[in-house]
Amino acid sequence: MLVAFSCKLRGVCPSCGARRASQTAVNLVDRVLPHVPLRQWVLSVPYELRLPMARSPALLSAVVRILCSEISRLMRRLGQERGIRQGATGMVATIQLFGVSLNLNPHGHLLVLDGVYHNDGHRAVFTETRAPTQSEIAEVTRRVQARVLRELKRRGMLRDPVDARNEAEDEPIIGCAQLSLRLGKLGRVDKHGDVQPDDMDLDARFARRGKPWCADIDGYSLHAGVTVRGDDDVGRENLCRYVLRHPISLSRLSLTSDGRVAYEMKYPRRGRTHLLMDPVQFLARLASLVPPPRHPLVRYVGVLSSASRWREHVVPKPQDTKHRQARPSEPQPPSATKPTDVASTLAGSSAALEPEAQGTYRGSVAAAGTYVDWATLLRRVFDVNSMECPRCGGKLRFIAIITEPPAITRILDSLGLASSPPLPHARAPDLQLEFDPVLSVA
Repeated sequence: MLVAFSCKLRGVCPSCGARRASQTAVNLVDRVLPHVPLRQWVLSVPYELRLPMARSPALLSAVVRILCSEISRLMRRLGQERGIRQGATGMVATIQLFGVSLNLNPHGHLLVLDGVYHNDGHRAVFTETRAPTQSEIAEVTRRVQARVLRELKRRGMLRDPVDARNEAEDEPIIGCAQLSLRLGKLGRVDKHGDVQPDDMDLDARFARRGKPWCADIDGYSLHAGVTVRGDDDVGRENLCRYVLRHPISLSRLSLTSDGRVAYEMKYPRRGRTHLLMDPVQFLARLASLVPPPRHPLVRYVGVLSSASRWREHVVPKPQDTKHRQARPSEPQPPSATKPTDVASTLAGSSAALEPEAQGTYRGSVAAAGTYVDWATLLRRVFDVNSMECPRCGGKLRFIAIITEPPAITRILDSLGLASSPPLPHARAPDLQLEFDPVLSVA
C-alpha cells in the first residue's frame, strides 16, 4: 500500500482541510471542552459588510470579539437568575469565510458552554442555565449591530462609495472576492453531467422554514438553536467538525458535459440545484476563500482561554476521562526520513517500527497529544482500521518513507500506476472577466 504526502497547507485542499478539522475536533473534545452542555451561536452579517470583513482580518476579529462579549454578558445575567452572582462562562469561537455555495460569507460559529462556572470555595462548579428567549437573542443582535457600527466609525471604514471603488481598481484579489460575493449562474445537472431544465418542485421540497431561537435585524442574523448534551461525546465531536469544516466538498463538485464546473447547492433555488462556473470563475472563488496568513481561525474565550485562571480547573484531563477502555497498540509513522534502497523496499526487508500504545475514547482511539496521525483519525472518525491488510486481515507495518524521484518512479511503474502527471488538454483562451466595483459599507 502506498500513501502520498499531504500538502499541509491552509488553502483550498479538501484533504488537508478535512484532516485539520478532524484533528482540531479531537483535541477540542479530548482536551478543551468540559463535559457540560454546549450551545452553538452563529452570527451572519449584512451583505455590505462581508467584503470589508474579508479584506480586514482586524475587523473580522473585532466583530467576533464583540459577539463573544455580548454572549458572555447574557450568560452572566442568566446565571444570576440561578443565584450565581459572579459566574463565568467559556466558548470556542471559529471563523468561516465561506457559505454553503462557495460564496464569500465571513461569519462566526461559537461553541458556548450553556451555563456558568463559579467558585464554591473549594472547586469550580458548573451551573446550567435556561435557554435564551427569542427577545434575549434579538437584544444580543441589536447590541452587536450597534457596537459593530461604532467599530466601523472608529476605524474610518464608513467611506464614500466612489473612494472604495477607486481603491479596489488596482487590487486583483478584490475582483475575485467581488465575484465570490454573488451567487452566480445556477442550473440543474443530472448524474451524467448534462444541464437539465429547472424543476420547480424542488423548491417546495427544500424550502427552509422559520427557525426558533433566531433573530434577524437589518441583515444581522443570530441563531442559537443547536445544543448538545454534556454526555453526548459523539454529538460534540460532530458539531466541532461541522464548525471547523472545509469550504469545498468533493462529493458536491463535478464537471458538466460542456466543460463547466458544477457545485451542488445545499438549498435549490427556483428548481436549480447547481452553481455553474467557468474554470476561471471557479479559481477566482477559491482564491477569495483562502484565509489570511497569521490569522487564527479558532479562538478560546472566557474560562477556556489560556490566560484564564479557571482553565486548569475546567478542561478535562485525558488520563481522567471516564470513557477510557483498553489500550490497543497502534503503529506510529517514523520520525525521520532516511534514504531507502528500492530493492530492499520492494522485498520488505526494511526494519519495522515498534508500535506505541494508545488509549481509547468512547470506543475509538484517543488523541495521545496535540498531533493526531492519519490512522488514528480514520479509525476515530470513520471507524476504519487503515492499518489492517485488505487481503489477509493482518496488521500492516511501515516499511519506509521514500522521497527520491527515481525510486518513486520505479515503484509506481512496477505497480502499473502512473508515474508522471497527465498532459493538459488544449483549451480556448481564458475569457476576460468583468467584475462589479467593490461595495461600500456606507
